[in-house]
Amino acid sequence: MSTKYSLLFLLLFICALRIPISAAEEMKSEASPRPPHKEALEEYQKGRDLYREGKLEDAASCYLKAISLDPGFDYAYGSLGYIRYEQGNYQEAEKIYLKALELAPSDSFYHGELALVYHALGKKDKAYQECAKALELEPANYLFHYNLGMMQSLDGKKDDARASFEKALTLCKERKARKMIEEKLGGLKLRSLKAPGHWGLRIPGASSPCRAS
Repeated sequence: MSTKYSLLFLLLFICALRIPISAAEEMKSEASPRPPHKEALEEYQKGRDLYREGKLEDAASCYLKAISLDPGFDYAYGSLGYIRYEQGNYQEAEKIYLKALELAPSDSFYHGELALVYHALGKKDKAYQECAKALELEPANYLFHYNLGMMQSLDGKKDDARASFEKALTLCKERKARKMIEEKLGGLKLRSLKAPGHWGLRIPGASSPCRAS
């Protein structure tokens, strides 16, 4: 982990901003290679708090303000993109994640999220390409294997989906997450892009790469 990224992590800790990190998912040192502007970080914290309260637009306003204060703060773009994805504004989410990737091209989270956005937009080739990039960067991240399985199942690729879920299950150490993966393996009956639960394609109750909450 780089010295600059360690400084960012320290600032986030001081401001009581908990970025979810699971045993299978560690953030890349290339992401946010420098500390963000202090006021931008404060707006980012406000946005996360508002997101937890279910105030998505208020949270989005904070992320936008953070971006205006520090246009290079990629976490703010990532959290804003996630909100737009949740709201079904996939075209806007696509633009935001592409900007985040300009700032942090080796961040697996942004590639993984952009994959879900592309799939929702019907750009399935691009969706699988972005998912492949995320897995290339973090092959041991069970969430990416899980999300790949979800997309494959929705596209009628049941055998491929089963293999992806089995891989996710092999890598996952979290009890709640394992239960959901096992349910998907047992059924493989998905009707929409978003699985039941707050996190959509992500596993409810599991640590998520999302930086919105």
